[in-house]
Amino acid sequence: MAKESTPIKKVIKTETRKTESPTGAYSSVSSRKRVTNERTNTPSDFTFNMDNIKWILISTGLVTLGYFLMMGGRMPSPDVWDDKIIYSFRRTVIAPVFILTGLGLAIYAIFRNKPSEIKS
Repeated sequence: MAKESTPIKKVIKTETRKTESPTGAYSSVSSRKRVTNERTNTPSDFTFNMDNIKWILISTGLVTLGYFLMMGGRMPSPDVWDDKIIYSFRRTVIAPVFILTGLGLAIYAIFRNKPSEIKS
């Protein structure tokens, strides 16, 4: 039997230079912003303003009204099935229109841009 040669491992040593840099919150002053004591969450910085919230509340009311229109109405007698009460125009057409209008209005309210403030 012949001896199997073991592979030779090469070891590469590298040196790293340590540069003196401050550590902590201001370790990279050029790339970080300094923290100031200014108020950062001003009303102009919010995603939704009062106009957006107003439209979202109106859309929530429309959806709720649509569900209330779809609900309600019971049979006069438990033994009688009346298709006109269950499949009425109010439940099959009007209520879904209110619900879809409310959902569309909610999408509009979410994607609505902030009004631009013109300072004179």
